[in-house]
Amino acid sequence: MAALVLAHLGLPWALRALAAGRTGLLPTTVRRRPVAVYACATIVLGLLAVLASQDVRWLGPHPAVGLLAAVVIGVLLPLAVARLAGRPRRPFRRSARPGELITLAGSAAAEEVLWRFAALAVLRAMGLPLVAAAAVALVGFAVLHLPRGTTRQLPYHLLTGTILTALALTAGLVPAICCHIVHNVVLLTSPRRGLPPPKVTRPPSLPPTQGWNT
Repeated sequence: MAALVLAHLGLPWALRALAAGRTGLLPTTVRRRPVAVYACATIVLGLLAVLASQDVRWLGPHPAVGLLAAVVIGVLLPLAVARLAGRPRRPFRRSARPGELITLAGSAAAEEVLWRFAALAVLRAMGLPLVAAAAVALVGFAVLHLPRGTTRQLPYHLLTGTILTALALTAGLVPAICCHIVHNVVLLTSPRRGLPPPKVTRPPSLPPTQGWNT
């Protein structure tokens, strides 16, 4: 499973290089659609990780509580952080195509399998304690998202990854998957509010025209 995790970690960096046109190894259509390619490749890697494993902890002792918490966190986290950052979002104002939702859900689920299960399993097998393994996997998850954003978004990815890791360890992998999917759906369907139009400073009004010749 280590090869699957490392392949996924390098995937967005390779796609960014392809999108920039620095290599001609792949067709132009692939270079122009890196997001779709990333989603499909991630789903394949996640499925391979599931097939290669036998002891996935899908649900914790209280599945209903875990799933409810996952949905609530998935909705509130991106909206609350956007508001605190001074760039609030308008919840669920944008419609999404079925294809978008399917690839989004599949990609989010596969990321959870790879980073909340496979990466942890590999690091634990190397002898790392649970907390250290979770921290290393968390950093890897945050670095994974850097090619699609900026370093300014790194704290948010670390925060999101920490919450998802805590969910996976306490409530199971399914609640973490649900939280990740809901979180991404909220981001997809909740555009940022536009800035108010700039105020136009008007010159002082002129006197009536009939008094200009006096």
